[in-house]
Amino acid sequence: WTQKSYWLEAQDRHAESLESCERALSLRPHYRPAVSQKAILLQRLQRHDEALATLVGAVRHIESPSVAQQLANLHVERGELDDALRALDRYEQLAVCREVRQIG
Repeated sequence: WTQKSYWLEAQDRHAESLESCERALSLRPHYRPAVSQKAILLQRLQRHDEALATLVGAVRHIESPSVAQQLANLHVERGELDDALRALDRYEQLAVCREVRQIG
């Protein structure tokens, strides 16, 4: 379903792409590629508060530096710089943990 979402997005069919993404998340909650894609699509559909809520929820449930970075970027776009710094701190924590796991 996530792949279908990418395909639909490439055709500028954002609402259908979002539906496909939500289907992916219903089958596998917190699936990182689908979470990221959903937030992107919500932003394209001018549903910024929902995109923010999606990413905030995801950062609580999955350990993904890329999702934390995506959240930080959205905070910056919204002018929420303190929140962006907190998201970047989370990004750094997750990136270091990932690096340590790869070394160890």
